[in-house]
Amino acid sequence: MKTTFLFFNLFFTILTALAGPPSPSLTISKSSFPRLFTDQNGNPVLSWIERTDANLSLVYRVSTDGGDTFGEPKQILLPPSTAAHGEDVPKLIFKRDGTRMVVFSLPKPTPEALRAGNLLYQTSTDQGKTWTTAQPVHRDTTAGKSHSYADLTQLPNGEIGLIWLDDKLPGNEGRSVRFTQTLASGGFGPEVIVDSNACQCCRPGIAVDKQGRIYLTYRDWLPTETGPGARDISYVVSTDGGQSFSRPAVAGYDNWQINACPHSGPQLFVRDEAVYATWYSGASGHEGIRLTRLDKLQSPELILGPQRTHPQLTGWADGRLALVWEELIGEAPNAYHQILLRTYAPDGKSRTVALTAPGELTSLPVLLPTEKGLLVAYQVWHGQDTSVTLKQISFFQP
Repeated sequence: MKTTFLFFNLFFTILTALAGPPSPSLTISKSSFPRLFTDQNGNPVLSWIERTDANLSLVYRVSTDGGDTFGEPKQILLPPSTAAHGEDVPKLIFKRDGTRMVVFSLPKPTPEALRAGNLLYQTSTDQGKTWTTAQPVHRDTTAGKSHSYADLTQLPNGEIGLIWLDDKLPGNEGRSVRFTQTLASGGFGPEVIVDSNACQCCRPGIAVDKQGRIYLTYRDWLPTETGPGARDISYVVSTDGGQSFSRPAVAGYDNWQINACPHSGPQLFVRDEAVYATWYSGASGHEGIRLTRLDKLQSPELILGPQRTHPQLTGWADGRLALVWEELIGEAPNAYHQILLRTYAPDGKSRTVALTAPGELTSLPVLLPTEKGLLVAYQVWHGQDTSVTLKQISFFQP
């Protein structure tokens, strides 16, 4: 049986390679950092960043036909100095009542704290026609403190839950990890410190399971007996709507000791009771992607390869999963990053195919399941310029 499956795997890979990667459904020039998510009605939303010499904008389009087509772009003008990079990009989200919220990091360096800045938000209650004045998510707005690297999700009560990296606490080298949520009356509620010493510049993740438990994950900074701290992945869980969280637990003991920030945070995906986490680890001899469940902790699946980074996971109710990542192919000066897709059948069997052509310079893939298949978006490099490509993967139908 194993031999038969391996032969099928090889046959499918060869067949796909001969057919070539799926054609783009949408290409957006002079854009970067795509995101895929849904609005309050479950419609697919594609967002990206556009930057000129004078302006920076978050632009988004909504699909009302399951991802076949997308509506006209809508623009949210943000401060020109807004942070926008692979680990910290402005994020749009929809509350249950249709209110739109954008959260972004605005650097405010001082001579003593070059990485200081605020985490700001704006809201719109008229379908994005007008937006409120930007306000800080956090309570402490003292100059010289750092607040950035946020992730957010809709909570069971219809409000928005948010995790971010805050300023250092006394006696720690890493940054504190905090959680808050929006209030029906406006603004944000109390802050909850969930970890006091995390990696400084890897994006965190947030998700809510079927029982309403809130999962937070982040790259930790764990003490070691010798050498620098271990930059492994930790998580916490709240069973009371975000009022309190469990003690941090480690998702996988990689013991990745590195005296630097990897700039590659974890991601969460929830399907019913199952809560999945995926991340990159550079642990010596075991470099590559990790995939595991947090609701019933198990040894992570290892997708080994030091050049495989920025994994993102999604899935369907019938048990299928899809994982994308970027992978460095070849050696300089002809090296390039390719987008890979691994699909998992309900029985756990997997197959891996390339979504981009050899030689194409791509990065930062994201994905979203639909009833018709899978949407994948990623960034494409053209010299110093970038564009965003969206593909609808119809071959993933069962």
